[in-house]
Amino acid sequence: MKRDNYNGEFDEFEVPSEVWNKVEKFLDEEDNKKRGFVWWKIAAAVVILIGISSIFLLDSESLKKNRSVKKETEKKESSKPDEQLKPEESTIDNKHKIASIQPEISLQDSLKISTPTPFLTASTTITSPGATLNLTANGGVTYSWTPSLSAAFGSPVQTGTYSLTVTNSNSAATYSNSIANQGFMSFTTPNGIDGGPVNVGRINGVIDGVYLSEHIPTKRMIPYETLKESGNQWMGDGEVDGGGSRYDAFVENDFLSTSDAPQSTFSIDVDGASYSDVRGAINRGELPNINSVRIEEFVNYFPYSYDEPKGNDPFSIHSEVGACPWNENHRLLKVGIKGRSIEKSDLPKNNLVFLLDVSGSMESPEKLELLKKGFRLLVNELREEDKVSICVYAGAAGLVLPPTSGANKDKILDALNNLKAGGSTAGGQGIELAYATAAKNFQQNGNNRVILATDGDFNVGISNDDALVDLIEEKRKSGVFLTVLGFGHDNFQSSKMEKLANNGNGNFSFIDNILEAKKVLVTEMGATLQTIAKDVKIQMEFNPEHVSAYRLIGYENRLLQNEDFSNDTIDAGELGAGHTVTAIYELIPASSKEEASKSGEELKYSSTTYTANGQFSGELATMKFRYKEPNGTVSKLIEQPIATSEAKLSEDFEFVQAVVEFGLILRNSKYAGTSNFEDILDRAQRSKGTDPYGYRNEFILLVEKAKLLMVVE
Repeated sequence: MKRDNYNGEFDEFEVPSEVWNKVEKFLDEEDNKKRGFVWWKIAAAVVILIGISSIFLLDSESLKKNRSVKKETEKKESSKPDEQLKPEESTIDNKHKIASIQPEISLQDSLKISTPTPFLTASTTITSPGATLNLTANGGVTYSWTPSLSAAFGSPVQTGTYSLTVTNSNSAATYSNSIANQGFMSFTTPNGIDGGPVNVGRINGVIDGVYLSEHIPTKRMIPYETLKESGNQWMGDGEVDGGGSRYDAFVENDFLSTSDAPQSTFSIDVDGASYSDVRGAINRGELPNINSVRIEEFVNYFPYSYDEPKGNDPFSIHSEVGACPWNENHRLLKVGIKGRSIEKSDLPKNNLVFLLDVSGSMESPEKLELLKKGFRLLVNELREEDKVSICVYAGAAGLVLPPTSGANKDKILDALNNLKAGGSTAGGQGIELAYATAAKNFQQNGNNRVILATDGDFNVGISNDDALVDLIEEKRKSGVFLTVLGFGHDNFQSSKMEKLANNGNGNFSFIDNILEAKKVLVTEMGATLQTIAKDVKIQMEFNPEHVSAYRLIGYENRLLQNEDFSNDTIDAGELGAGHTVTAIYELIPASSKEEASKSGEELKYSSTTYTANGQFSGELATMKFRYKEPNGTVSKLIEQPIATSEAKLSEDFEFVQAVVEFGLILRNSKYAGTSNFEDILDRAQRSKGTDPYGYRNEFILLVEKAKLLMVVE
């Protein structure tokens, strides 16, 4: 049928009967074959299943033997003394060597199985009368203490050694302990198959017992504060535990009478760590621990429009006197110094050693990952003549990058990118290695500096604050300076890191986001890395004719004895290129009838009272300033009087008023007077100025958030 003749209808087609007969016969034959094929498949499947079962049983027996051999091997290996890595062997490309620096087991391919009984044992020795011993457990856990703790939960216990046995019939579970006024608690699993005890370097901590597919237990410290509601808990030795982070408790400076103590002496502090730490807390929706608020670091976080130095001295001195917003009967004195700025291209050669904490406590996006991002910014600023070495520490310390030119950025960045977190924290050993590396590659007339990046959780080797300070004081004699960068809001050891920086000819910053990393490591690179003066001290002498009493706001842990001012053996703070340092005094005028506290007990047989001699009636005070050259041993003196006359106040003065008032509110200071958020916001808005980096605008937003948090709580 041709298509062009098709009329849309089908022609009738008749199928011959013999065709249907052949089709039916064929289908009958195929149906018989199909039934035979089905029975054959069933028989084959049975045979295959029997074979697989036999193989599985044989493999299980073999696996048991292999595990038995493996346990014996692990016991032998665990009896061998630990081998310390040689720096030249600890390269980032050698996975076996780096594993000893980062011994934590990967948590991939986890398999939930029944845990052994007992799952975990622990012991601790209580040495302080009245200490408390607490334990909480989740996940269907039962536990018992030997000797039995009959006292109520959290009540003081007797001195002695207590053993804990934990039994868990489920798979993975979490155990947490809180031992107030005590140091450590040791945990082990049965037969030591985890490699031995884990020493908990925190008073608050969590052990997470996870069993992997090969039945190898891993116990990783997880900050306890991530599992509990935030709050402040008083600890021993004057420290405060604010959700796991440690801050030294301190008492604010009081008013001192000029007739009794007319001189005030302190070391400068250019750190801004307190402000960025508090900012991080507020941005997380938390009011900060009051002891994390160091007002001098709030003030010195911000740059100010001080004139560049003129003449031979590397500093300029500035002062302003104005109203005190929170007490109308008082005055404020702002004194500031600015170090000479140096262009990046004119900075001396850098010999930098990155000392990076890669322990298990750094395994967090806001810790090691942020650390690596921040250091990438710094690496991109390096020049060909600059040298960088990278040391890491966890359970041990190792050199993962020998001194490398800043021109070879890819090599430096590869070493950073390959870093992983795991293991305990041998911070003292890392410091030893970093300073040895810096000394080996020391640049005469260059910038020799160790940059320590950590959360401060040192728990292996030298970890006591005093011992670490002794170590860093010894190392500073080598001429190598120190920069300390803090990371992570959980378990942030602020007090430890500040002590290291203060005693190591260094500075201290807290990195809570990538913009802060840029501020510290790029925008303020010269100030952070290039020291232009060390052992910088300030001494103010107030004129009793005009000042009845004074109070230095902040600098509580930087105060010096008056006689220390001219003693060149006394260590003090360092100032970087282009850095500004500002101090604020709250003054009680001589015309006021308000009385201030005495500086000590009254003498029985004699007394000394300072009165104005009338010869310098135009002077409110005199500022004296001492410093040493970066490699010098003898200090130089700069002296400048401060006039009583009050000129038009700068935007900087008004902004500083707002910053100080904000700090007083956050500290719940007894000197806060009439401080309030509305006045702070109004003053900060008026004095925002050009604000090229947005720091002041960010401050305004931070005050708004804190105001809301105060209302909520």
